[in-house]
Amino acid sequence: DGIPLVPKQSKRVRLHLTSYILTGQIHYHRGRHWRNALDSVFSFFPITNVEITLRISGIKYEAPYVAVNKEHVSSVEEIDSVKGIRI
Repeated sequence: DGIPLVPKQSKRVRLHLTSYILTGQIHYHRGRHWRNALDSVFSFFPITNVEITLRISGIKYEAPYVAVNKEHVSSVEEIDSVKGIRI
């Protein structure tokens, strides 16, 4: 009939790339870990509610959605959205 809906949840993360730092919500299937999005066969994964920080100048931008190429991610931090603490 229709397209089945897959329950998802999200986690706030900070992605370190060569020229940018992206902070936003990564979405993943309920019951799995958010890092599974990085381990998928797809080259890109989405993040939402994104703050984009330019490394060279510190200038910040906001975007509702960014498609991230996994090959450009050097490291990832999970952010505790309630306390704003790195985990």
